[in-house]
Amino acid sequence: MNPLFFGPSARPLFGLYQAPAAKTARRSGLVLCPAVGHEYLPAWPAFRQLSLQLQLAGHHVLRFDLSGQGDSSGPVEDATLERWREDAGHALTELLDLAGLDRPGALGLRLGASVVALAAAERGGVARLVLWEPIVDGPRFLEELLAARDAYLRRVLPRPRRAMREGPALDVMGFVVSQPLQRSLR
Repeated sequence: MNPLFFGPSARPLFGLYQAPAAKTARRSGLVLCPAVGHEYLPAWPAFRQLSLQLQLAGHHVLRFDLSGQGDSSGPVEDATLERWREDAGHALTELLDLAGLDRPGALGLRLGASVVALAAAERGGVARLVLWEPIVDGPRFLEELLAARDAYLRRVLPRPRRAMREGPALDVMGFVVSQPLQRSLR
């Protein structure tokens, strides 16, 4: 496993590249784009296991964190679908460079699936695309985030203060959903 930073120097992205053993290596690889926000941590063990299984099966694998998420740089307040689409495009290019492949594949989970689908559509030339429970309705996803946040606040603080329910950014169980991201989801 090779940890690395890639992408724009002003906003480097963190990734983990896993090359297959030489005897099992195939001419294929996948970029794994995770879920974001409060869905990132519960999905992390499954993504780790998936990447290990893909590597053992002979695939090149690049897992990465989107801007403002995980170990990638950038303020979460600047996150938008457009910015994350660019990040996924950088990851696809990085996998090609690292593995010496002609065409990358990609797999994304939840909002990560939607992001990688946007990047693949813009870029073209993606060998395979796996969308794992993608978000296809942005306004509905925002409603789900609000409901999850409200349920959490009721459980933790039976009478949450108004300031905790309203503000410039939406806090969903410790993860910020910025106004720009909310606009791009709408």
